[in-house]
Amino acid sequence: MQKKGEAPKSSTQFVAILISLLALYLVLYFFLLPKETQQELLGEEVVSEYEEGEKTVKTILMESPGRVYPYTKETSVKKIPSVNLFSTLKTDVKTLANSLYVSSSIFGKNSQDLVFDLADLESVKKLDLFFDVRSHKGGLNIYLNDVMIFSGEIRGAYDLPVELPVSYLQTRNVLRIQATSPGWKFLTRNYYELRDVKIIKNYQVENKKEVRNFVLSDKDKVNDANLNFFVNCLEIGYDQGTLKVDVNRFNVYTSRIVCDAGLREIDIPLDYLVDGNNLVKFEIDKGDYIIEQIELKLRLESKEFPTYYFMLDEDEVNKDIKLKMEFEYDVTKRATIIVNGKKIYLDTKANKYEKDISEWLREGENYIKIIPKIEFEILHLEVFGVK
Repeated sequence: MQKKGEAPKSSTQFVAILISLLALYLVLYFFLLPKETQQELLGEEVVSEYEEGEKTVKTILMESPGRVYPYTKETSVKKIPSVNLFSTLKTDVKTLANSLYVSSSIFGKNSQDLVFDLADLESVKKLDLFFDVRSHKGGLNIYLNDVMIFSGEIRGAYDLPVELPVSYLQTRNVLRIQATSPGWKFLTRNYYELRDVKIIKNYQVENKKEVRNFVLSDKDKVNDANLNFFVNCLEIGYDQGTLKVDVNRFNVYTSRIVCDAGLREIDIPLDYLVDGNNLVKFEIDKGDYIIEQIELKLRLESKEFPTYYFMLDEDEVNKDIKLKMEFEYDVTKRATIIVNGKKIYLDTKANKYEKDISEWLREGENYIKIIPKIEFEILHLEVFGVK
């Protein structure tokens, strides 16, 4: 007895028969399809066979590479602004008085105060007092900021300069000049008549390091990098300083500077470079130099060449297997074709090219790589066996 809601047996059997017939039809249809279509549906490499006269041609590889481009190797030059580095003593002369007269006698002392400022106090290495003695009698006392730094007779230039101790210097300084007391010769007068009273300051000026930058957008394409520059010595001497160059905090060069040594060429390890902003630091310990004509030379390479792989069974090896290519018409084609490491040189204007490659093939995986020497288009590439 048929249960409620249950399909009639005749209906169920009909559906089952219909599904079976449909499946059988699909299987038969699949086997009736061309072998290439079967391989495509199964995700296998397409291998086709066709008759060519009395021979059977079996397609092993078929591709349409399209336009191919040559191996490119170019140099990109990034110019970097010059750098002036120095750490040296400079001299500055300042006149405090054109003429000056001081005296000392029983009737009193006539001293002179000279005021001078030192804004760059920390850079001062030495300070000397010079003047011309026109006439004098007795000795001379000199005070720097209320500290006596000299007492004695100055007859002329051979007694000069009077060194002003750096440790007593301040931002604002008072230099007091006075004649010494005549002592027991109280009825006489000591005096000094001076001209061109001046101080000569020796001070350190420094700009020991500077940083420059350059930007890389395709660091992965850089095959080689060099930093080149000239060092121009502004002070010639035997005791030159040391130059240190860092790229992104990595030291790439440290050497004592030799004037007129010519172009410096420094190899930059590619690991030191980054995509984006890169920093170059130049640093010295002493001397006076201009680092100029700074250039970063980057050798760029592009190596993306068409490469195709195909498999061969044991029974396909050592048979006649050929490579065939078709090109755009009447255009020069030059390339190196590599078959499993063996180089074939292509140089033709023909629109077709065919080469027997049997001797270079092996069982299992094989490859063909095309390295164009100029730009051209490959319309069709085929590897096929003939039997």
